[in-house]
This record gives sequence, structure tokens and C-alpha cells, in this order.
Amino acid sequence: MARPLNIFLADDDEDDIDLFAHTLQAIDPAIIFNSAEDGQQALKFLEENDTPDIIFLDLNMPMTDGRKCLQSIKQNPKLKDVPVIMYTTSSFPTDVGDCLSLGALCFITKPTDVIELRSILSTIIKNVHGNIVDAVKQLHTEFGIYC
Repeated sequence: MARPLNIFLADDDEDDIDLFAHTLQAIDPAIIFNSAEDGQQALKFLEENDTPDIIFLDLNMPMTDGRKCLQSIKQNPKLKDVPVIMYTTSSFPTDVGDCLSLGALCFITKPTDVIELRSILSTIIKNVHGNIVDAVKQLHTEFGIYC
């Protein structure tokens, strides 16, 4: 039997964390989900615990923002190969470009629709150990996600 997916989210909005967690549980109750409310907490947690299968980062967080957190993750030998998806309210082209150039797999502007969030997360979860790049590119076409 395959081990459950381990997913990590760093986001300073408690409501967004709760929605994300509930959506993941609806998709697959076996998923291991952990979160942090700022970039410093995220980096500390990621360094001290099991490496997640995928990391989602908010861009605008206190202490250490998503960009700096992404840079630290990609420079860390333990974490550098973990796919990182930016998950934020921003849709500014400079934010998208910066994050993709720093090594983010893709850039998702937080959907306002729960059904859309479930569809996005379902696709990512199904492909996290397969061809995640192609799966994310399909999300780009369907939901305007940047890759």
C-alpha cells in the first residue's frame, strides 16, 4: 500500500488554511497536511520534519515572504527537489515571473470557488508522483494558472 501524500502549506490567512485543509480531506482523507502561518515558521517546520511531497506557499506573509521562503527552499539540499507551488491572491505579472524564475513549479492565484480549488488540488495530487509538469500545464489552460 502506498504511503499517504504529505502536503505542506504556508499561508498567513487562517481561513485559507482551513479551506485548503478541508478540500484536501474531501479529496483524500489519508493525506497528511501541515501548515505554517509565516515563512519563518514554514522553513523551521520543513527543516525539522519529514520532507513533504509538495509545498504550497503564499506570497505575502509576515516575517519571511513567499519569495524569500522559496529561495531558501530551493537552496536547501533536503528540500530543493520538492515541487513548490505559489498559492496567493496576487496575479501581478512581476510576481508570477519572479516566482517562476526562482524555481516555483507554478503560480496559482487563489480561486474564489471551492469547486475550482478542489479540481486544481485533485489534478495536482493525482500527478504529484507522475508527470506533474504536464498536469500543471493543463491546469494553465483550464484555470489560467501560470507555469
